[in-house]
Amino acid sequence: MDMSRWGRGERIAVASSAALLILSFLPLWAKVEAGPVTQRFNAWDFGMDVLLAMLLALAVVIVGGIRASDTNVSLPIPAWQIYLGAGALITLLLLIQVIAGSEFGSAFGIEVSRGPLLLLSPLLGAAIAFGGYLDKSEAESIATPHTAPPAGPPAPPPPV
Repeated sequence: MDMSRWGRGERIAVASSAALLILSFLPLWAKVEAGPVTQRFNAWDFGMDVLLAMLLALAVVIVGGIRASDTNVSLPIPAWQIYLGAGALITLLLLIQVIAGSEFGSAFGIEVSRGPLLLLSPLLGAAIAFGGYLDKSEAESIATPHTAPPAGPPAPPPPV
């Protein structure tokens, strides 16, 4: 695996996805309190929207791994489109979960609250999308080589 093949944007996208996946296993995504009993949940205990966001983050890490490996696998679309699209969708799905909250709500003395990682997770999704955008910019700058500006008129001869 040769990670030096990644540009700055691809590193941001893959690192943000890996961070999101690692943090998804910590029980700091939600908390349920029922009297003296408290239960904390990780991202995998949520509904389909957060689960889909985690699977998209896994897909970004897999695409980054494929691009860093020495295999001759050609993707059907450019990697920056995968990073940008997955990052935007992850951000949207996690923002919906932050705004809507849990489907259980608070009733009968049971309090359901959002955890700190749920509130911060849309930022990681936005970082994935930003990495995809930056990777696109890097790909375009490589595709269009910079040429030197045209030379001005020649210098006049020295006075005699």
